[in-house]
Amino acid sequence: MGVALSQAFGALRRGERMADDILEKALAALQGGKTRPWEVEVNGHRVSLPDHPDPDTNYRQMTETMARLEALPPKAPAIDPTKPLRPVLTIREAAAKHLGDLRQQKRKPRTLMDSAHALRLLAELLGEDKPVAEITTDDMRSVRNSIARLPTNATKRTEFKGLNVKGAILLATAKNIPGPADRTMEKHRSRLAKFFNDLVKHDKIDRNPIRGVPFGSDREEEEPGRRPFTDEELRKIFEPVRFKAWASKAPHRWFGPMLGLYSGARVNEIAQLLAEDIQQDEGVWGFRVRPSKSKGKSVKNDASKRFVPFAQPILDAGILAYVDDLKDYGHARLFPNLPRKDDGGFGAYLSKQFSAYLKKECGITEPGLGFHWFRHTFATRLSRKRVGLEEIAPITGHVRNENVLRDAYIDTVLPADMVETLAKFTPPVSLLPYTPGQFRHAFRKAEISRPPSKKAKQGGAKASKA
Repeated sequence: MGVALSQAFGALRRGERMADDILEKALAALQGGKTRPWEVEVNGHRVSLPDHPDPDTNYRQMTETMARLEALPPKAPAIDPTKPLRPVLTIREAAAKHLGDLRQQKRKPRTLMDSAHALRLLAELLGEDKPVAEITTDDMRSVRNSIARLPTNATKRTEFKGLNVKGAILLATAKNIPGPADRTMEKHRSRLAKFFNDLVKHDKIDRNPIRGVPFGSDREEEEPGRRPFTDEELRKIFEPVRFKAWASKAPHRWFGPMLGLYSGARVNEIAQLLAEDIQQDEGVWGFRVRPSKSKGKSVKNDASKRFVPFAQPILDAGILAYVDDLKDYGHARLFPNLPRKDDGGFGAYLSKQFSAYLKKECGITEPGLGFHWFRHTFATRLSRKRVGLEEIAPITGHVRNENVLRDAYIDTVLPADMVETLAKFTPPVSLLPYTPGQFRHAFRKAEISRPPSKKAKQGGAKASKA
């Protein structure tokens, strides 16, 4: 009956006339008790058995057959004589090609360094001459267990000097030295998964052996450095006297944390903004996150490209007056005093300076602390107010996978909708207002893209006389 229906609908889709007797024949066969054999396959072993009119007997035969087959050792798949054998590709050779591809793709130096480190561990633990096609899931579990016992920065520590990876693991186990954090383990897994996925894509191996092998903890609590700020911590960060003393030194210190708190944007997304990225969309002011190779801007993924409205507290703090000053002084970048690093982009220095502020000025010394906590603060607090992912993700740039039709074809999130979502975010802080001209000294120190306007020159002259 199922086959008959499939054929019938297939004919209709092709615009053909459905045979008048196709369903009648199927029904007659069903009523006449005509059956066909069925097959069960486990671990490469296949058995064909006749169908039985009694469903209970059928079920019993199936389960008994599967149990017998599961007890047998896996059967090697038959070799297809028409398919050419793959040349042997070792871990050493595959790793060199993979790193070369990453360089060709102009991946970030940090990505290259992390990938090289993960592949070096793989090669030393399994043997650099081991064919990649022979790496199994059990091999990757063994690699995972070994890396979990390898101390952080072992090659730089005196007690591990001169030891290879296996030697360092043995010594660390004997001395009960803790291994890497979950976040580091997940980073290793990510780099190795990319390596194996590329091998599958290039038809060098049949399947990714790391699939289904967890590297980090399955605990539900937040990882270090991945929790939201508490109310008390936010009050310390934006306490007027403390914040003004630190933030008055540069505009990125002033508006960077404010934007991070009220948008949940990543530090590099904020640090790399241009003045032209401050725009109006349907009458709503905000900033646009978008890549530009020529201007040193990048995004994490397609979901990161978005328009983020300014929350009302940001507008009240004078962000638009600041942009006007910035343009008058001839600057193209929103934060012109931030240099760009090859490893970390424009966000590296802002992240470093903010972490130092947390530790030295605010007394927040928990390991892993940093600018990224704003992202968790924003998403977590909105979630606790029962704001759904479909409302939070368009603002933060998180990937949404729940509904392909909605995400691919229906744009339901308008700037006005996001403004309503932002209004639900109410941290216990008050932002200091921007005073026009307060960063004129910082503007003069930064490299400009065009000559300052007459207004800026006049303002600078008056400031000098004062």
